[in-house]
Amino acid sequence: MRESLFEVLSSGMWAIDHWVGDPRQRISADGPIPFDMFAAAIGFRVAESKSVEFVRPATKGHEGKLHHGSWGGPCALLGEGGCALAFQARPLLCRALVPGRHIVDAEEGCDGFVVGGWDRRAIAVAWLPYQDVLAEVAARIEGGGVAEVRASAFG
Repeated sequence: MRESLFEVLSSGMWAIDHWVGDPRQRISADGPIPFDMFAAAIGFRVAESKSVEFVRPATKGHEGKLHHGSWGGPCALLGEGGCALAFQARPLLCRALVPGRHIVDAEEGCDGFVVGGWDRRAIAVAWLPYQDVLAEVAARIEGGGVAEVRASAFG
C-alpha cells in the first residue's frame, strides 16, 4: 500500500485533502450524533489530530501540490473525453457520481451527484485506519519527518 500511495501522490495528479474534526460525528439540533460507519471497529482517536487526511484526485490548477484542501473545482483527471481513469481505477467517490445533463464541464468538473453515501465525510472515515501510512508516505515525498509534515500540512 505504501508504494502504491507513493507512486500515486508523487505523480502530482492526486492530493491529500482533509476533514477538520472527527468525521464520525454528525451535528444535529440536539448535538453530535455518532457516525456509524466503522466507528466502533476503528478505535482511531481523532482528538489527537486536527484533521483526518484522505487522498483524492487533484483539482485543475493545483496539480503537483501534495496537500490541497478543496471543496470543488474541475478534476485534474477530467478531460474532453471524460475521466482519464478506467472505471475500476477511479476512487469510490468518483464511481458513485451519477452524470447530469453534461458529463464534462470545463468550469465545474463532473456534472453529477453522489449516491450510495460516499461523500467527503464517508471518505475521511474510510481513511481513518491509514493516517499513519499516509503521514509516512507524505514525509517520504517531502523529505522530512512525519511530525514535520503533519505540523505543516494544513496550517
